[in-house]
Amino acid sequence: TVNGLVQDIVRPNWPAVHALVAHVFAPPEAAAPPATPATGGARIAVENGTTIGGLAGAAATYLSSLGYTVDPAADATSTDVAVTRVTVYNPAKRGIADMVAESFGAEVQTAPAGATHGADDIVVTLGQDHGTFEGF
Repeated sequence: TVNGLVQDIVRPNWPAVHALVAHVFAPPEAAAPPATPATGGARIAVENGTTIGGLAGAAATYLSSLGYTVDPAADATSTDVAVTRVTVYNPAKRGIADMVAESFGAEVQTAPAGATHGADDIVVTLGQDHGTFEGF
């Protein structure tokens, strides 16, 4: 006591102070890379069923950016397709087709038994409703 007053002396816990400062000023942790879809090795073809040039190329680039294996874009046999459709030729790839269809706001249809589209498992045929795509 000094002059009848009680005095406390505070001694810092330096290891705890250093740990706290290091934690507060630590660089942010690297963000995890964005999740990519489980592509399941599906091979996808994208066809333009409209008269809008480059539409299939943009869609193919979008699907590639998500990690899918995509053939070079092509024109569909018709340029007056009203509604985008996703056709699954390989029934084992139906789950992947559902994810792709969701990206395009489309429904999945199953190709007739035995029908093929080259080596493709899934074919996206873009229609006039293309403005609903989440990717572009």
